[in-house]
Amino acid sequence: MAKDTSLVSLLDRHIRTLSLSIGERHCKKPDALKRAASYIEAELKATGLAVSVLEYEFRGQNFANIEAVLAGSEPDGGDIVIGAHYDSEFDTPGANDNGTGVAAVLAIANDLKDYRPKSSLRFVAFANEEAQFFNTDGMGSMVYARALKAQGRHINLMFSLETMGYFTAGAGSQRYPEELQDLGLPDQGNFLAFVSREDCLPQLEKTVSAFRLFSNVPCEMLAADENIQGVSLSDHMSFWKQGYPAIMVTDTAPYRYPHYHQPQDTPDKINMKVYKEAVLGLTATIAHLAGKS
Repeated sequence: MAKDTSLVSLLDRHIRTLSLSIGERHCKKPDALKRAASYIEAELKATGLAVSVLEYEFRGQNFANIEAVLAGSEPDGGDIVIGAHYDSEFDTPGANDNGTGVAAVLAIANDLKDYRPKSSLRFVAFANEEAQFFNTDGMGSMVYARALKAQGRHINLMFSLETMGYFTAGAGSQRYPEELQDLGLPDQGNFLAFVSREDCLPQLEKTVSAFRLFSNVPCEMLAADENIQGVSLSDHMSFWKQGYPAIMVTDTAPYRYPHYHQPQDTPDKINMKVYKEAVLGLTATIAHLAGKS
């Protein structure tokens, strides 16, 4: 496993490169989006894993998902996908949304590059998750999940790492959709949330149990109707549509983060101490779920 100081430096570099050096990255800033894709490709290639740039066209523009695969010893045993979208919403540098998700994917891939799992691990950076593409044929995760299904790939679980770096102990800092307000959930935004729908409850419970074993970061899990506001709003939704189990890992974004989709979504808003510990916990959890050869 990576040393803590090295991991903080690595995560910080990824987030600052995406949000400050590159900045806004979306269809209206195609050069920036391509620079982000190239950066992610280079970082994944540096791990020594097999990397593919999966290009596709939508509405006259070319986009790309970037994938790195760590092959497992049991090729017929199913794969685990660890993914995050690398585009930002208009008018925001997207440090937390979703620089933190992408940085986590890159860090976990780097940390597990020499691991020998039973299940193959697929590390993927998706284009076009934000509103103008969400739930369309141009959404990168939709393109990717459909391709997996067409190939007959068995996916044991997909993790969507989404806006996961803001933690605060302030009373009343955590909000919820109206349908969830009577569940007795914490009102402090100091936890990492694992969110899925009800038919993924076995995978959700196994994941959270492992995370709690490997990490001291507070966490909460929620298995809920996908039509509740916020439950399906990231790349895990694309995998649900293909019948794959999937979990969103998040700080709950607009229900906690005051700079969500704002120009102020910059690296200084991220609680690097807790975020780093969360990434370490996720790394160990994913390794545990993948098994060891």
